Amino acid sequence: MPQQSPDYLLLSSTRYDPFLEKFTWNYDDEGPSPFFLLRYHFDRLNAAIDAHDWPNARSSHSYSNLKAACVRAVTEENSKEHTSGAYYVRITLSRNGQIALPLFTAPSDPTSSLVDNPPALSVFLDKQSTATSIFTETKTTFRQVYEQAKERNKDVLGSASTSSDILLYNLHEQLLETTISNVAFYRSGKWLTPKTTSGCLLGVIRRWLLEHERIHEDTEGILTKADVREGELVLLFNGPTAQHLKQCVPCGTIYRHKVNGGKKMSIPCV
Repeated sequence: MPQQSPDYLLLSSTRYDPFLEKFTWNYDDEGPSPFFLLRYHFDRLNAAIDAHDWPNARSSHSYSNLKAACVRAVTEENSKEHTSGAYYVRITLSRNGQIALPLFTAPSDPTSSLVDNPPALSVFLDKQSTATSIFTETKTTFRQVYEQAKERNKDVLGSASTSSDILLYNLHEQLLETTISNVAFYRSGKWLTPKTTSGCLLGVIRRWLLEHERIHEDTEGILTKADVREGELVLLFNGPTAQHLKQCVPCGTIYRHKVNGGKKMSIPCV
């Protein structure tokens, strides 16, 4: 296990956008919600609190408190900017239960731009395995293993950090995720994502896609380093970049340390 950082925070990233209120799958107990899958983010934070054994955070953490904090953050930001646009919301939670919610401007209703201009992404298989731990299974601000993966593969990543990523695998050569996204591979007529016991991050989009049978868990353990085929498509998904879950998610192409010139590619439906 990597050395624990004494000041790390639990982390989850969502999106505020009034556009989301039209989707019934994004409703919470109060009805339409402008926060993307906020209940799922709350559940993930709860699971992380238990995994990290933070009783003080547990005592003060509730869905109503989290949503109220998100609403206050958006209201304050709108009053400063004199606008009511969309935001990326970065949720951090400390050991004592303190929530911080920095916001970043996001495009509203991004689905059309994704479909019209699909991203060209290159995904490179890591040069070595990654030891899994509580810091790969839960999302925190302590990202040592991911930074190390990017550093040892910087010869293929180059300066194109926004259009390239690294695919990690554990000590048993089971696939995990990239440094910023969960993944799924097309096998036997369906999209498979690494199994929970691999030590991968249990992302909120991964959960949504699994629950709606858009992807399936690799219960047989076939997604391994040796199984990856150069040039095949891989689905990439995480909270901040999630777009229209009913139609598509971003995709990339796998490479084994061969620099890709970059090209547009279609986005498969899931």
